[in-house]
Amino acid sequence: MSSSKHLLIVLGTLSLLACNGKAPFRGGTASKSLSKAVEANALPGPPSPSPTTPPFGIPADPEPGSRTAPVVGPLQITLDTTVPIAETKVSVTWKVTEANGIGQQVLEVKGASSNVWAVVPVTIAPSATTVTFVWGSRLSENFEARITVTDLAGNSGSNSGKWVKQIFNAAVITSSTSCFFCHMKIEGDVGGIDFPEQNALHAATGRNFVIAGNIFGTNTVPETLAKATTDLVNSNYANTDYKIFPKNKEFPVLTAAALSSKTQGTLKQGAATLVNKASSGNQKLIGTDANPLILNGEVFIDGDIVIGGKYKGVGTIYAQNVFIASDLVAVNSAFPFPSAPAAAVIAAQTAIEQHKDGLYLGAIKQIIVGNPDASNDLGLANPKTGTKIPYASPYAWLPLDDFRGLGTQATTVKNADGTDAGLPITGFRSGNPTTNLAFRNEVNKVEAYLYSQEMISWRSYSNILLNGGFMTPVGGFVSAVPEIVWQREHGDVNTGVTTAAQLALYQKNPKNGMPVNTNYVFYDYRLRIGGGGFETLKTYFDQQ
Repeated sequence: MSSSKHLLIVLGTLSLLACNGKAPFRGGTASKSLSKAVEANALPGPPSPSPTTPPFGIPADPEPGSRTAPVVGPLQITLDTTVPIAETKVSVTWKVTEANGIGQQVLEVKGASSNVWAVVPVTIAPSATTVTFVWGSRLSENFEARITVTDLAGNSGSNSGKWVKQIFNAAVITSSTSCFFCHMKIEGDVGGIDFPEQNALHAATGRNFVIAGNIFGTNTVPETLAKATTDLVNSNYANTDYKIFPKNKEFPVLTAAALSSKTQGTLKQGAATLVNKASSGNQKLIGTDANPLILNGEVFIDGDIVIGGKYKGVGTIYAQNVFIASDLVAVNSAFPFPSAPAAAVIAAQTAIEQHKDGLYLGAIKQIIVGNPDASNDLGLANPKTGTKIPYASPYAWLPLDDFRGLGTQATTVKNADGTDAGLPITGFRSGNPTTNLAFRNEVNKVEAYLYSQEMISWRSYSNILLNGGFMTPVGGFVSAVPEIVWQREHGDVNTGVTTAAQLALYQKNPKNGMPVNTNYVFYDYRLRIGGGGFETLKTYFDQQ
């Protein structure tokens, strides 16, 4: 038979199939009919289609009606670190429902800063429902993962899931302005839950005060605070794209029952395990250069703690009341961060990758920094009820002399030339700071983020440095020296800030390395990218 006759027979067969409503290039009955027709006419037919090589390059259904795509169930994404860094192992788990047999499965990821899916170069067996890969050089950010499953008939189905870092973005969240917002520089964003009205502010609010960042209010941001802010002022903020406030714009309420069931970390010192997940009773936690506290994850102590000294690792300690008896400093600190937020975020990722130390302290009741004597009680009241908050004390279980023995006495401030500056002056904590027992537990540097459900109180002679941030409904940071210096240079006025020339008049505080003219709060930018601690506390915040 000539080749032209061969061609006529094939064309005739194809026409007949088309008239019968078949689809000869789609496999199934049509493909079988085509093979039989070719065989009946003694033609050398096409190669038998294999599961992975359908005829004519078009996927072939193994059985009639097999064009149903695989159904991929929801993805579960877990990490073996708090945030994705180079060595992080990411595990993705899924389920598949299909009828034709799986030919191929592909994993892709897409970072929050990208619109492009990228294939992860891992081999996934057809029967696998989980895969693990190393994060590598990708950015430390929120991401999506997508699994695409292709069956033996060439049908595909996919599903994706998001991994979202648990974060909170504020250096400071509070309702109180009375004893926080003067003689202070805050680097980071500030959130106010029900700020007081402008005419209700303390007379000294805004004195020598700077927010190097944005300010957000659930209501109107008072004019005095708005003027002190270098970036954006956001009144009546709805907590939309940029999440600053906790859910429902209410301070989280932690309970002993909830914490004891959630904390999974350890607190050690040397070879001794001080807390494994949770414990009860009061504890004294004092780290030293030779024997620092060792943090690993979250722990809860259902009692009060007295803490100070050196620590290493990254972890959170929740307790009833927290008393900080001396400077509390990281062995391998992540601070300082750059002042520019974009650069600070990059530095934060590096700090996480380098396993820099970080401490996060949460109190169901109060945090008292420095001397907890009743003479240091600031008389703070609940901002909602107006009822005075009773001042906590550790002396029922740790005698006063023992507590004082954990701290150091304040020292005098020096002029730039090294001579004594002659502070304080009569009328403001008058007396020699080197002998006045009000300054026996002088705390000038704390490297921790502080959260308290009732209040935070910090009194000192010289200025303070808080590397981390704080969140509490009410509280106060009161340091004698910044106010005395301000009075010397400016008198009893609230306008202006300390100038560079005035900063140069005095030596820096040797305990924190900062100019004595003001107090400092520097935000821990690891929290902004999901690092640091407070895993339980972060769940009270909407995520973005």
